[in-house]
Amino acid sequence: MAKLLAQPERTPLDGVWTTPGPSSTTAYQPLRWWTTAWRTALWGAALVSLALTTLLAFVAAVGVDSSGVLPFDPDLASLGGIATLGLQVFSLGVVAVLLVAVGWTNRAYRNLEALGTGPSRIAPDLVAAAWFVPFVNLAVPVMALRDIWRGSDPRLPFRSDAWRSTKVTVPITESWIMSLVGGVAVAVGWWGISPASTWTSSVSSSSALIASLGHLLVAIGLIQLAIVADSVTERQRERSRRIGPPEALVRLGIVPAPAETVSELMEDGVVLRSIPGGAAVHGRY
Repeated sequence: MAKLLAQPERTPLDGVWTTPGPSSTTAYQPLRWWTTAWRTALWGAALVSLALTTLLAFVAAVGVDSSGVLPFDPDLASLGGIATLGLQVFSLGVVAVLLVAVGWTNRAYRNLEALGTGPSRIAPDLVAAAWFVPFVNLAVPVMALRDIWRGSDPRLPFRSDAWRSTKVTVPITESWIMSLVGGVAVAVGWWGISPASTWTSSVSSSSALIASLGHLLVAIGLIQLAIVADSVTERQRERSRRIGPPEALVRLGIVPAPAETVSELMEDGVVLRSIPGGAAVHGRY
């Protein structure tokens, strides 16, 4: 007669889960370092832009001072050299903002799947590439930012499309439009200034004023985007704390189970997995 083997002992985390959890085995990766890098680039470019706002406004004031109201005679050539150097630094800052934005938005968008949010509207790779595609980069990045903010809401149910109707309460669209309009004004203003390479009184005061206002709008838009990045980071961290890591990764030992997760074996082989402050998930053998 064949020898019967004893039924293996089961732990509360064994078995097949019949209720939805995170929609994939992709692990959530905190945005902490990406956010720090993007915040640094955004604030750096914004501060340089604010400095150029002040300097160009002063140049514009000097240009219209035909009656000699100012108590001193500024050296426009020196001011022009400083402004030109500032523009170069600002341009490098904008490049840094764009490069880090690619990584930040790609990682944040991929996290939505790991956090159990419903199907996304845009592929993560397309979100990353959209920053450098002409005309596409005018709309897709801001759409992705809005989706990221809404899909990171810690109150959203698992695998639900409810995030699509969540109201965006941070100025994502406003800051995006402000940055674009400011960028156009900066380009137009500096285009009017550039022919006067010697920065003498021939410098158009109106061009300097337009560039000054453009830099101000860009600075405000960049600062608002930095605030949005911090908000998204906190929302994703809170949502991750509520739902825990994907069950498959826990069972494979790839990631540890969250310390606040409590599993209790109920009657009829039902396991109640509860997360304080989050949802109760039932599984059945």
